[in-house]
Amino acid sequence: MDQVSNAAQVPNYDLTDLSTLRSWVNIPWGQSMEHEIYKAANIVLAYEKVCSLRTGKSSVEAMLRQAKGLAIITAVKVGVMVTYNIGTGLVVARRDDGSWSPPSAVSTFGIGWGAQAGGELIDFIIVLRTSEAVKTFSGNVHLSIGAGLSAAVGVNGRAVEADVRAGDGGYAACYTYSSSKGAFVGCSLQGSIVTTRTQVNSRFYGSQSITAADVLRGSLPRPRAAAALYCALADLYRKIER
Repeated sequence: MDQVSNAAQVPNYDLTDLSTLRSWVNIPWGQSMEHEIYKAANIVLAYEKVCSLRTGKSSVEAMLRQAKGLAIITAVKVGVMVTYNIGTGLVVARRDDGSWSPPSAVSTFGIGWGAQAGGELIDFIIVLRTSEAVKTFSGNVHLSIGAGLSAAVGVNGRAVEADVRAGDGGYAACYTYSSSKGAFVGCSLQGSIVTTRTQVNSRFYGSQSITAADVLRGSLPRPRAAAALYCALADLYRKIER
């Protein structure tokens, strides 16, 4: 019964303003869906606060308006010449009526190489532009191959990148907005593997047989525990659709 009640419970992490340390720094490895929901809400709220200050806002916001889904991930990246990144997050799909699906948990691990050195903590918003992109993230494994350009010197660095993702659910082009904290400079080619966290989904929804496709493309009701994320997304889209 505890497993069944996770999705329906009141959010455990209900404070998403800057009065708490965890609102400033997102931990890259979340142990539960509840933690991933909190992180994702923080990332969306942070993007909402800075989007008016960033160049190229109109093109990114146009992509967000047309998005069929979003993958929201926090990762840590470290290394010299050869770099490693690891992190977790979630994916939500946008339904035909404009509402958002329940979240599906994901993790990522990658290796990069090139003229680069340092370490950084990165929050990603990956815009899934088509239904095929959502289908890609509805599989168990997704492979991302892209050219990464990183310049996080100081408190905060931001970038927009494009890459191609392929997996057992298909392949699609995606756009990624990232906000980084740390000291990391260089240009790199990097490949990362994104996988569905099946056990996290199972614990949250109370079903051992549930799949990412069931969550993102099925008819599951929106979980009460994800209210903070849905509120953050609603606030963001109210601003960009004005």
